[in-house]
Amino acid sequence: MKKVLFKSLLLLMVTSVILTSCSKHRGFKKLEKGLYYKIYESKNKPTTIKKAKIGDILTLDIVYRIIKNKKDSVLFSSYKMGNPMVIELMKPEYKGDIIRGFAELCEGDSATFIANADSFFLKSAQMKQLPDFIKKGSEIYFDVKLRKVQSKTEYQTAKEAEMKKLEGEENKKLDEYISKNNIKEKPTKSGLIYIELKKGNGAKAKMNDKVKINYTGYLIDGKKFDSSYDRNQPFDFTAGIGNVVPGMDEAINMMQVGGKAKIIIPSKIAYGARGAGPIPPFSTLIFEIELLEISNAK
Repeated sequence: MKKVLFKSLLLLMVTSVILTSCSKHRGFKKLEKGLYYKIYESKNKPTTIKKAKIGDILTLDIVYRIIKNKKDSVLFSSYKMGNPMVIELMKPEYKGDIIRGFAELCEGDSATFIANADSFFLKSAQMKQLPDFIKKGSEIYFDVKLRKVQSKTEYQTAKEAEMKKLEGEENKKLDEYISKNNIKEKPTKSGLIYIELKKGNGAKAKMNDKVKINYTGYLIDGKKFDSSYDRNQPFDFTAGIGNVVPGMDEAINMMQVGGKAKIIIPSKIAYGARGAGPIPPFSTLIFEIELLEISNAK
């Protein structure tokens, strides 16, 4: 009996070693075909923590990377973008879909997923062919930090409260900026504040004129978010047809070639509640602009 038990235990040990040594990714578990995962969890996680489920809104930080020549090559990072990603957790579209992996996470979890790169780019990203830098049959790694799990109702309620708060803060910051900088110019009907720095002596821009400007854009806290000077390339656009935010169009129509101005554009005539790239929602924008040329002025 003891010999039989010993042989059984030995067989289990050998089988375990074989399975471990044959595992494609050491330390990772296979979730399903083409998808492996490793979750780093808090040891003291409360039992009431939220687990992601289909239909929930997930706020997460994510990094996509591939391993090339034994080195990590980052393809995308929400950290570099400056904002976490917000997605709705949908039903997986195929076996090995990274979305299936997200359903394993609880709020606060960090994890690494390994998926088939072909499937991700051709099915998830719906590309017609693999990018040149992706080798057929290779794998892609996803490093994920799940910050928040919310139902659609919870997300919408929180978003509305956040937008209302930001809108109120914008008005306060604008008033403080005007007072601190001793700005005497009155806003136009739209809310634009136009401060002439240098009067131009050339043509005045009209709707549908092609104009060329140099500019630098700042947030109201002084942080620069864009500048044509940094690129050493003036910006061309057609005035009055929505190529730029309404506040910029309005300001250009107040200028003459050769003129310079500082303009203060409230978010309602800029990017409003949606923001844009490095520009948060409800951001008042400050531009210093120079009208260089009008190509089709009569």
